[in-house]
Amino acid sequence: SILLDCEDRINVLLAIVFENYKSLDEHSITGLSELFGPISDCAAPALAPAVQIFSVLHDILSNEAQSILRSYLQAAAAKRCRRHMIETDEFMSSNNDNLLTDDMTISAAYLKMKTLCINISLEIQADIKIHDQNILPSSIDLPNIAASLYSTELCKRLKGFLSASPPSRPLQHVAELLIATANFERDLDSWQVRPVHGGVLSRELFHDYIMVWIEDTRLHLLDYCKAEKLSYPAASTTSPFVEQIYEQIRESINEYGVVINRWPQYLMSLESVCATTLNQFPTFFM
Repeated sequence: SILLDCEDRINVLLAIVFENYKSLDEHSITGLSELFGPISDCAAPALAPAVQIFSVLHDILSNEAQSILRSYLQAAAAKRCRRHMIETDEFMSSNNDNLLTDDMTISAAYLKMKTLCINISLEIQADIKIHDQNILPSSIDLPNIAASLYSTELCKRLKGFLSASPPSRPLQHVAELLIATANFERDLDSWQVRPVHGGVLSRELFHDYIMVWIEDTRLHLLDYCKAEKLSYPAASTTSPFVEQIYEQIRESINEYGVVINRWPQYLMSLESVCATTLNQFPTFFM
């Protein structure tokens, strides 16, 4: 009938509105912004009447209606997430045909991943502000609905990127991505967003790489000590040899400042590296 056809068309329009709630543009012919611009933290004027119409057509207290609305909002988050991730597609293993071969390219790639973390965090922050405008039904927890998708997709992207371009040392661009990832996790916790299975856990993402760095540092210091032993066969505690060993240890450990500041538990592993190094010269360092 005509009424059923009208209802179907209205439901299609409602789906478009909810699946694009951050891209609604009343000045556009299509009603949707053609540009993927700055993240708006204010609900579009069309969102409130869309919720009202949805509530007329559906029993908003029913699980079915709530499930439909949640699926629309998750689809919206998926679209936004996909648009952000386009910038980093080229760095994934399936597309990475030896592209990351020089320091500048690698640094730029890590910067884009850092920006991705920040942008996804801003998306969730915007959802919190939209949610606080009390336009959506009280049963719809927009921040958690969106964040569950954002966090799991971001985690997948970070894992894929780190696997395709593994960080060899805690250099500046690596440290900045580590900080951005840890900040993302911290922000979700401070915003009381529920953790989700498969979501971002910054320490888990970087743990294996950190342990490799520490082992590489241990081997580097041991190799350095062996070479210095040959240069200073009769070194004393006042010789340049002793100062150089301490300087090498200090420089190596200083690289881990960003790691230790966030996860002090790695101090024990680094202390073990120092002890192993100094034990090579019991006569000098006792």
